[in-house]
Amino acid sequence: MKLSERCRQYELKFPLTPSANDTKEKPNNKGWSKHKQYSIPDKLRATAKMYWCFGVSREIRWEKKCRKYNRTAKILTWDPTPLSQLTVDQANHGGYMIEHTNKAYDKESGKIRKFYAIDDTKKCYQLDRPENSYDEIEVETINLKTIAEQHGRDVDVIKLDIEGRWHEMLTEILDLGLAPKIVLVECEMYIGDHDAQFLKLDSMVERYQKTGFTVLTNRQTNEECVELCFLKYKDAIL
Repeated sequence: MKLSERCRQYELKFPLTPSANDTKEKPNNKGWSKHKQYSIPDKLRATAKMYWCFGVSREIRWEKKCRKYNRTAKILTWDPTPLSQLTVDQANHGGYMIEHTNKAYDKESGKIRKFYAIDDTKKCYQLDRPENSYDEIEVETINLKTIAEQHGRDVDVIKLDIEGRWHEMLTEILDLGLAPKIVLVECEMYIGDHDAQFLKLDSMVERYQKTGFTVLTNRQTNEECVELCFLKYKDAIL
């Protein structure tokens, strides 16, 4: 079975978010909205006080849309890719008030690591060395423990697209006892052994469910990844 097909089968284990199939022409009107690719309950979008977003590169439309409906939230982003600071700066010139840090997430904070571009657009970088790389830069790492010490533990929304470090971050969220109302994650299944990746994802799903999260599929794509939504927000309409 192709890896992409295996990912689609995995996503079928969970219900889709109400806005998973939204388009501009056909909004769902069910109390959720999808911006770019990620879904969020409208009430949470309007009332969240703290967003932590990891991996923006040149794509920040989700954060900009959330800002449109919530002018008081603190929206923080982390990404050391060369395009990310320019992306945030351009958004902030438009009044979006996003605070950016040029560091890569890793379970060890304060380290200098190699960051490898996995395609020739230099849009996506990863800490795991790929078989073929198009560029490499040195970056400083940061973990959630350090972020919580700097910004406090009260985070409502965590969104992560961090090219292979999803298991580490999902684990650290629970290990630190953080209490986000929603975690939106892209799990890249093509980095490392495929069977091992699915076992890791199974373990994460089980841990989040035991902690009281509802697991949803954010959307289905044709990619070799799984997009999930871990939700613990009592006012969400499902």
